[in-house]
Amino acid sequence: MAQSKTARSRTGAAAGRDHAGTPGYTVVELLVVVAVIIVLAALLLPVMARSREKARQVDCASRLAQLAKASLAYAEDYDGHLPPYWNRWVHPEPVPDSVGQPRPDLLHAALQPFLRDRAVWFCPSDPLAGRDEEVWRVNHRYSSYAFNFKRWPLLTTEGDQTYLSSPSPARRDTLSPAGYKLILDPNGDPANGCPSEGGNHFGGVNVAYLDGHVKWANRCR
Repeated sequence: MAQSKTARSRTGAAAGRDHAGTPGYTVVELLVVVAVIIVLAALLLPVMARSREKARQVDCASRLAQLAKASLAYAEDYDGHLPPYWNRWVHPEPVPDSVGQPRPDLLHAALQPFLRDRAVWFCPSDPLAGRDEEVWRVNHRYSSYAFNFKRWPLLTTEGDQTYLSSPSPARRDTLSPAGYKLILDPNGDPANGCPSEGGNHFGGVNVAYLDGHVKWANRCR
């Protein structure tokens, strides 16, 4: 029994010596580790943010492609005419209805039969998505995107109302479907030098053209 107690006490003493001999971290070493972590985070976070935005840009392009295909499907059913709707920041309201009231919901009604998901109406990078925002902007409650963008020069004014002279342009009336900007991210700031393209994606904009293709473009180019 005495030998067993002696053995245990020797083992405990040895363990105590081993523990006492283990070096600890100094405050300086801990600060160095923290500094390295901060530097790595500063380097990685922008890369991660760009990766997330790139994913949103691709998602936005996919949504625009679906809206463009829906618009073309509508045109096939209605004698080649696109949905009677337009918007851009110069005149934020859509084409009025027969009693002079703007009805952006009519565009939803026109295209929804050709769409599966309501989310396609909104850009994933749009901070105003779903909000009633009409001052110099597209009404983001209904969509993030500007439609029939190139019809803006074809305007007529009657009293204090402004209308499209051809609010439902036909596909056959366009000279180059591949160059006709059908749907795009709008620009909400009339004070800058650009006519209307937005800059949600790396300072650029996704554009859906009348022939159905979608591409990213530098803003205002």
